[in-house]
Amino acid sequence: MGKSLNLKTLLELMDSLEEEGEWLWTDTLMRSYFSDRKDALYKKLKRFIYAGLIVRVARGVYANPRSRHRHPFTQLYDVANALRDREFFYHSLESRASELSLISQVPNRLTFITEGRSHVYKTPFGIVEFVHGKIDRERVKEYLCKGWLFWNDKKKVYEASPELVERDMRRHRRSVDLLEEQKWKEQMKYY
Repeated sequence: MGKSLNLKTLLELMDSLEEEGEWLWTDTLMRSYFSDRKDALYKKLKRFIYAGLIVRVARGVYANPRSRHRHPFTQLYDVANALRDREFFYHSLESRASELSLISQVPNRLTFITEGRSHVYKTPFGIVEFVHGKIDRERVKEYLCKGWLFWNDKKKVYEASPELVERDMRRHRRSVDLLEEQKWKEQMKYY
C-alpha cells in the first residue's frame, strides 16, 4: 500500500497480475494495493473503464482486456470463481445437464449450486447464475465419497455427476420437463 492509482501504477499492477496468470481481480485487491480513499479510487476506476483500459465484469470484479491468459473455454468459469471466491459452489443444473447430454437444449448461462445467496450475474463474458442449495461440510463429504462431486482442474471448479445434476434439478424444480423429455427420447430409440 502507499501508491496512488494512476495510469502507470494501474499498468504495473495489471502487468504483475499478468505474470502470475491472473486476468481478473477484485476491488478488495485494488483497495489493498492503492492508497486512494475509497470514493476517489472508484472515480478513477470508472475513468479507466470508460477509456477501455479495464473491464468491469460485475460489482467489485474487474478484468484485464489485454490479457493473454483469458481462454475462451474457461473464462466464464474464471468469472464464477472471482464472483464467489469465498464460498463453496459446484457446477450443476441446466448447463451441466447440457454438457452431460441429460437435456438436449443448450442454456444461455453457466449454472452453479452455491452455499451463498442466489443471484444472476450478467457479465461482458456471459451470464453466470448461482442457486442457493443446502450445502454444508458433511454434505460435501458425502457427495465426494459417493463420487457425485469431482474437481475439474481445467475449469478450476467442482462439477456434479449425472446423478447429482438430476437430483439438483428435481430439488430446485428446474427444467424437469427437459430431463423427462430426454429420458423419453432415449427410451424411444429402442422401439
